[in-house]
Amino acid sequence: MYLFVLRDYQEGVLISLPSVIKRVPCDNVTHWRFRDITVNEGLPFGIPAPLLEERSRISPDGVCVSTEEFGEFLKTDSQIIDGCIYGLSGANARTSLFCLDCVDASQWEATTEYESIANELEKHGWSRQ
Repeated sequence: MYLFVLRDYQEGVLISLPSVIKRVPCDNVTHWRFRDITVNEGLPFGIPAPLLEERSRISPDGVCVSTEEFGEFLKTDSQIIDGCIYGLSGANARTSLFCLDCVDASQWEATTEYESIANELEKHGWSRQ
C-alpha cells in the first residue's frame, strides 16, 4: 500500500476537494464512493448535507455516484470536512483505484495499491509517507 499526504498547502486555508482532485489521476475512475463523510453545507447530489452524511455512515458501501454527478458536486460550495472518497473503476467495484481521506479539511491522505497511481500522485506533489 502506498500512502501520500497533502497538508495545509494553501497557508492554513481549508484544502478544497476540487484542488485535491486536480492532483489525482482520475482517468480510469467511473464512479466515486463517499464513506463516513462530514460536509459543511448545501445539497450535495441534491441531498441535504445531514442526510448525505447519514447515508455515507449507515450503508456498508457508502454513497456511490457517477463521474458526471461527482463533477457537478465539485462545482458547488459544499466542502468535505472529514471522511473518505474512493475512486472506482465501476459502480460495483469492490476494490478502489485509490482512497482520499480528508481530516478536518486541512489534510488529505491518498492511498493506493497501484504503483502507477502512486507514481502519478508523487508527480502531482503528494508527499510519500
